[in-house]
Amino acid sequence: MSRTLGSLKTDQPYGDLIIALSAPGDIVQVILASETSKVTKIAAGEYSFRTASTSSAYTFAGGVSGLIFRSGMQDDYQQAFGSTRAGGAQNLPVGFPQTLVTASAGPSTSAVTLTVQSSVNFFVGQKIIVDTVASGVQEYTYITAIPSGTSITVASLANAHTAFFPISGNVFTTSGPRTGRPPFTGLSQLTPQTSAPAKGINLQQLTVIYAVNTTAITVPTVGLYATQFFNNVAPTVTALIAQATNGLQTAAQTQPYMITVPVPVASQGFIVTSNTICTVELDFTTGGSGSVDVIGFVLGGQYNYD
Repeated sequence: MSRTLGSLKTDQPYGDLIIALSAPGDIVQVILASETSKVTKIAAGEYSFRTASTSSAYTFAGGVSGLIFRSGMQDDYQQAFGSTRAGGAQNLPVGFPQTLVTASAGPSTSAVTLTVQSSVNFFVGQKIIVDTVASGVQEYTYITAIPSGTSITVASLANAHTAFFPISGNVFTTSGPRTGRPPFTGLSQLTPQTSAPAKGINLQQLTVIYAVNTTAITVPTVGLYATQFFNNVAPTVTALIAQATNGLQTAAQTQPYMITVPVPVASQGFIVTSNTICTVELDFTTGGSGSVDVIGFVLGGQYNYD
């Protein structure tokens, strides 16, 4: 294709995402005092964590966060540079950077210096969003100075904000047409686009692969989590799949189980928040003389890296 100074972006995601987490490389055992297991070769191309032949409770975790997550990007319309309210079509990452304000602030019609956990990656002149939608006082302002690594000065604050609250850069606005594939209903095709096209990955299902050998297991549960971390603040844990039996089987059999668990539609969505770690957790208790092979997890869903 011809050379361009801009970047190319795809509004619509692809639906054929497959993520395989295998033992032992992508899965770890959460060690408790009474637990033992070892990495085992079942056969060529089949490897597992094999539990000991004793009655013990086990926890295994698989990390999903080695994959590429994205926050989304501002539009790159070269004919729309310079919009003051939007910050221009600068092709910057939406909602990045982000930090927490650690002291209450505002309102003020003049400059306000905010005490933050970190001012890294913010810059003077940057347009930012202050606080959350749920707070009822979310607002838009811009940075006038960065006095230190833990302070940011903004032009003004129309509302009072109670610590801790987030600030993030690069609100999304666009002069472009409505995104998505037609047909559009009614006048919706004329509705302005207010959010960035989804980027990164959207997890929609989890498949658990494991073998129960000789003796049945009890209380098997599996869950899928997205956890957002902040410095010196309790993390925000979102259960994409609630920890529960979720169709896991307990009986011993010759060949492995492959149990697929859907992510509820209400919990689906592209993961765009910064400092978020996604994990799978599998728990069970082995029988008195049996063992279990924890072989792997496979996740499916959508992705948009363009």
